[in-house]
Amino acid sequence: MKLLVTGDLHIGRRAARLPADLASALTPARLWERIALAAVDQSVDAVLLAGDIVDQSNRFFEARAPLERGLNVLHEANIPVVAVSGNHDWDVLRRLGESLSDAGGFRLLGPDGNWERVALSDSAGRVIHLFGRSFPARHCGHCPIDTFPRELLDAGIPSVGLLHAEIHGGEAKYCPVSVPELEGTGVPVWFLGHIHKPTSSLTRTVEREVLYLGSPMGLDPGLGECGVHGAWLATLSGAAWDLTMLPLSPLRYERLALDVSTVPGVEDLAQFLDADFRSRLEQWRGEQAELAAVVLRVTLTGVTTLSVQDLHAAMGTIDGQLTEIDGISLSLDRWDIDVSPPLDLEACAEGGGPLAVAAALLLELEGARPEQSETTRRVSELQHELQSMQGRSFATLGRESTAQGPPDEEACRRMMRRQCKALVAALYGQRGEVSHG
Repeated sequence: MKLLVTGDLHIGRRAARLPADLASALTPARLWERIALAAVDQSVDAVLLAGDIVDQSNRFFEARAPLERGLNVLHEANIPVVAVSGNHDWDVLRRLGESLSDAGGFRLLGPDGNWERVALSDSAGRVIHLFGRSFPARHCGHCPIDTFPRELLDAGIPSVGLLHAEIHGGEAKYCPVSVPELEGTGVPVWFLGHIHKPTSSLTRTVEREVLYLGSPMGLDPGLGECGVHGAWLATLSGAAWDLTMLPLSPLRYERLALDVSTVPGVEDLAQFLDADFRSRLEQWRGEQAELAAVVLRVTLTGVTTLSVQDLHAAMGTIDGQLTEIDGISLSLDRWDIDVSPPLDLEACAEGGGPLAVAAALLLELEGARPEQSETTRRVSELQHELQSMQGRSFATLGRESTAQGPPDEEACRRMMRRQCKALVAALYGQRGEVSHG
């Protein structure tokens, strides 16, 4: 028995931070058609979709044509498609399923929020039972396992579960469940949608698996969607499932911390970055054969005499010139400078004056000195202010946030540490004791 499993395609949405021409070419809709072809190439027995296949209910017409093309490809190969809906497509996927009935082979499990079981078979006549249920509304605040039909389990037939859900610790309005609750159903393998970053496994034993599939293509560098994405090939061998990602995504987001300590001058920065990017692209292309575009968030780190101002200016020039390396589109979404001057911070922190105060604060933020209560208070105040700003901006937008949430305490410390480094460098330079290149 072989399955191709995916979810969170969000057909109708475009990947963020891409040039316009690439954003219109590298879409979830086109990737769905590629997934259908991969299912045929792999000779799978069924395709499973774990919800949020369509981005929103107003994407009905935009999603219909690509969904139909993919379903027709699968139907011609006699590959059935079984899906559950998520919080984004709870309504539209049901309507699309009804309108696409002519494509054949598509089934939506539990559109009213009730569990359903369907039998899937392979060419050798082996059968598995698939359990699933869909979002009955935009929000679902109760645990779906409370109504799971354990009486439908058959000890003689392997079973798997398909669910769009939020593992406890997330927002309770998105079908909250826990790993123990899923394991307690008696279903040994669960394929989950909702979280866009794929997990190797939330739990794994010889015969048990709870897996967040992730989106087959990352859609935003700020939502933890960096790295390799694709669909999953699940093969039943004996009583165990072998899970392998098919890295079909043409797009990759990455965050890089690059140490520029050995870069002698700002005029050498472009060559340094070009060599680094080429090396990484070779590795990434080996991981994703269909890679067409990479979007980077870069942080320059290290100990250097190069000034923050000069590095910012150089990065601005590089950003304007960077378009492609070795046939792969490459763009900078954002860059940050987090370098330190070659200073003796302990010596700078001695005595009084602004430099001593800033150096002492930096030593605390870097963990070189015990943190004083005043520093802890400043971090807390920054976090509170950023949370307030975020709340006001989302209220102004009048829509539900798609961000990960307000910055945590460690993120605020990083922000303060970075600003403190720049301040120490500037104050030290004003004393004429450092010459910046």
